[in-house]
Amino acid sequence: MGIPSSTRFAAPFAVAAALMAWVARVPDVGPWTLGELVPRLGPPTLAALAGAAVGAALTARSRDGRGAVLAALVGALCSLAFFQLFDLDVPRRRGVLMAVGSSAVVSALTAWLNRAGGVGRAAAVAVLGLVALAGMDAAGRGPVRTGLPPLEAASPSADAPDIVLLTLDTTRFDAVGFHQPAGSYDRARSTTPHLDELSSFGVRFTAATAPAPHTHPSMASVLTGLDPAVHGSVSGAPMLAHGVVTLAEHLRAQGYATAGFLDNPWLGETFGLSRGYEHLEMNARPERVIRWLDEPRDQPIFLHVHFFQPHGPYERRDVEALGGPRATAATRARIGDRFDANRIRDGEVPGSHGLTPEELDWLRELYHSEVRAMDADIGVLLEQLTKRPRSRRSKLIAVAADHGEEFDERGSLHHSHTVHQELVHVPLMIHGPGGRAHGPSEVNEPVGLVDLAPTILDLAGLAPLPNVGTGVSLAPLMGADRDGAAGIPAPRLIVSQRERHAGGRRLLAARLGSWKLHVRTPPAEAGAALAPDEELDLLLYRLDLDPSESSDVAADHPDKVRELLGALRQWDTRTREQAGRLGGDTCEGPIPAAVDADLRTLGYGGGR
Repeated sequence: MGIPSSTRFAAPFAVAAALMAWVARVPDVGPWTLGELVPRLGPPTLAALAGAAVGAALTARSRDGRGAVLAALVGALCSLAFFQLFDLDVPRRRGVLMAVGSSAVVSALTAWLNRAGGVGRAAAVAVLGLVALAGMDAAGRGPVRTGLPPLEAASPSADAPDIVLLTLDTTRFDAVGFHQPAGSYDRARSTTPHLDELSSFGVRFTAATAPAPHTHPSMASVLTGLDPAVHGSVSGAPMLAHGVVTLAEHLRAQGYATAGFLDNPWLGETFGLSRGYEHLEMNARPERVIRWLDEPRDQPIFLHVHFFQPHGPYERRDVEALGGPRATAATRARIGDRFDANRIRDGEVPGSHGLTPEELDWLRELYHSEVRAMDADIGVLLEQLTKRPRSRRSKLIAVAADHGEEFDERGSLHHSHTVHQELVHVPLMIHGPGGRAHGPSEVNEPVGLVDLAPTILDLAGLAPLPNVGTGVSLAPLMGADRDGAAGIPAPRLIVSQRERHAGGRRLLAARLGSWKLHVRTPPAEAGAALAPDEELDLLLYRLDLDPSESSDVAADHPDKVRELLGALRQWDTRTREQAGRLGGDTCEGPIPAAVDADLRTLGYGGGR
């Protein structure tokens, strides 16, 4: 029996559609497929569908080649109407080109089949083409999971608050409006107007420190209250130890409905940070989150949304709204409207020492435009949470960045290279249940992201995490001490670390008050104690006088060096003991090829 003619005609289209769907997987083109155009690039997929539909209709009415040409032009115009492709400043041009291409492919194939097999078959295949485009769109957007095995959870109290954790990838302290000096703040040009508004009802922590200068170790500390040396996530082995309980797991055991919308592959199932989320999507588009919020439920919720936009590659968004510098023609030719850290590593753009001050300013503007785009998404979500509440429960909203970003402060771009302030000084803001009824609007004492989970649980009136670690509740600093006392904690050591750096060295930074000691160790085995003093490279900074860490004062303050180094050794001993109690039982293993490919497109080598 021969192959049905309809199948014979449909097969070429299926092959072409598959090639179009995966063309962006070619190295140096990018991670996007047609199936991901809507979640990553928004309207281009809608443009593709509209263009293809109009083009196919026109083609089906024409028996000659003019219909195909006209259809392709209409498909292109549908896309251009969305994005004005000829304006060189418009971002996401690749998405527009893919939309044009998909429109043209459907139209051209419809024209060919129209001439070869008749209008009926052409119309059928045109419909198949539209269905394929829509199907590829849907296939890339489904949740990773929508349920976990049943759990005997405690019954939450009627006044248990909804808990919302918003984490910001690669967001510097000085990139958010609510941490700008009062005299210099301009809401119209702020990168974060929606977060600024939220902060006016919460508590801002001006001296918050990330435990690591890259995502996985830092976010693992946010979700566990443990230092990276304890929870097991270090550079080269970013896996969370099996014995560690995450905030989502703990809240689920307290009767919360838990959901994670985590737009970063480091936070996925491969690396252990998605434990405890009953609903998990590697996608932080507001419409996806709102869809979950609108589902009826009686439980309080724990919602964690991780926004990725400020992470490289930077794409030019609404730079003009920020009122910053515009790129000259020379800068645009060299840097363009999209900047990828891989271009530095591959030699296309040399290390940042090869960039002029003007080019660095343009990079900062690209970066800030990404921060503003992230804030726009946050604004959509905050409106849903605050102006259209899903329940009468109070809301606890916490906002924190995982780490900062470098712009040539130490001769590098991107992040993860150092533990200096540009990478570990991060924004942190907490809007407690019912807002800020009492206490300060701003806390200047040094705190760590390891304190965030204990604080959230304390403010919510819930049991603490079973993990024994460094993090403490910041509720007393917020004027929310449960016993009604002032209860300000004594200054304590805040540590940032970069493990397995440059051949096995450790980079440690210990902050106590306004003093910060940097320690660079010789190469050593993972988990080894700090080397003797004489083998350590030491730098000392006084942050109240030198917030950019530009002047080492170790020679002028040997007593302070000894004090901080002694405190750091005590911390090192304690964390190694805590890690030992976990048994070193990590999830370390090979990174799946697909995940590794996604990480490489973001500027990471495998395992970095």
